[in-house]
Amino acid sequence: MLNIKKYLWNKNKKSNHGYRIIGANNKIIIVEEDGTEQELAPGNVLPGLEILIYGSNNIIKIHKPFYSSNSTIQIGNFPDIHNDGAYIEINSTSQFISNKILAAYGKNQKLYIGSGTTMRFARIVMSESSDIYIGNDCMFANDVTIHGADGHTIFDINTGKIYNATLHQVRINNHCWLCSSCLILKGAVIPKNSIVAARSTVTKSFDGEENILIAGNPAVIKKREINWSIKAPSYYIDNSLSPLEEISC
Repeated sequence: MLNIKKYLWNKNKKSNHGYRIIGANNKIIIVEEDGTEQELAPGNVLPGLEILIYGSNNIIKIHKPFYSSNSTIQIGNFPDIHNDGAYIEINSTSQFISNKILAAYGKNQKLYIGSGTTMRFARIVMSESSDIYIGNDCMFANDVTIHGADGHTIFDINTGKIYNATLHQVRINNHCWLCSSCLILKGAVIPKNSIVAARSTVTKSFDGEENILIAGNPAVIKKREINWSIKAPSYYIDNSLSPLEEISC
């Protein structure tokens, strides 16, 4: 049975980083705008970002400028489930709001988020040895969820063959728009300049494509030769402009 007093004591224990960190050789690295790197100073925290680590040899690297609110990075889960060797790197962003990143029930997970990518209420879950890559200038609408692995086994009852091993990186390439409440599962690859429609579930790789709109459960290609702009359609219509003047296909 879980020792609640022990859990609460560990959960509230803080290291000299100013965060809840229990384990050895964990590093929080800040990359300044000029590219210089340094570990987070003792007692300091990043505004709007909670960090919890239970495990050893984990690295979190944050690039400035980094504007976060009500977001959490958690490595490990509860006092008795530690996680070692995770590497999480988040590049400069103007919007990182109410996001939750969890690396647990595994080791050596990797997460890379590129420059200029914005997220709101995203959930990124990395179990086993998940590897998740998110490129530059992506836009996540509310409630996008990414799972780098299944975390539980599906197997044949006669042969013991495992059907759902994690074999490939989850990859979201540059300038992708993930619309509200879409779900990205293990092995998914979304090509650059593409859109995932609201409430879609991506279960496979679309590698080899570009500029596509995918939708459905499971998601399939609905349109090709598209691109997107962060500006509203009315901006172009009211000003008699073509998005081709600003967006390179």
